[in-house]
Amino acid sequence: MKKVIFITLVTLLTSCSSLMMPIVPTDQLSKTKIIDNLTESKSDLYVKANKWMIKSFNNAESVIQFSDKESGTISGKYLLFGAITAGLYGANIDSRIFATINVECKDNKAKIEVMPLGEIRATEDAKQKMITEIASLINDFKTSIQQQKEDW
Repeated sequence: MKKVIFITLVTLLTSCSSLMMPIVPTDQLSKTKIIDNLTESKSDLYVKANKWMIKSFNNAESVIQFSDKESGTISGKYLLFGAITAGLYGANIDSRIFATINVECKDNKAKIEVMPLGEIRATEDAKQKMITEIASLINDFKTSIQQQKEDW
């Protein structure tokens, strides 16, 4: 009987532990970067941005949701952090955090916005990992969009 009570208490404590984590306001994680002084047309920058999203969205849960070449806009849902893991007694624990990535292209400039979705409960370490991942995405986009067009 003591064993059953102990297992029940452990299960309750572990299942409620995520509720004890502090809420991270999404505005602390959301970032926008404008890259200007580019030398290419909106159409060329759109193609580069689209290629970057295809390369960066390498997880089946990260998908491009909208793209419009005429307006120079691409939007997608990106798996920023976490995974689904097996918990106690066959229960799954979902720690995934998604972000919306919006890219807009104009002649000679591009803008990227990364905005995490939903209420985020995370430890300080997880928050720092998300900040690092967002900064890495933005830097990778900037590098990709600034590359010169290859003539072959």
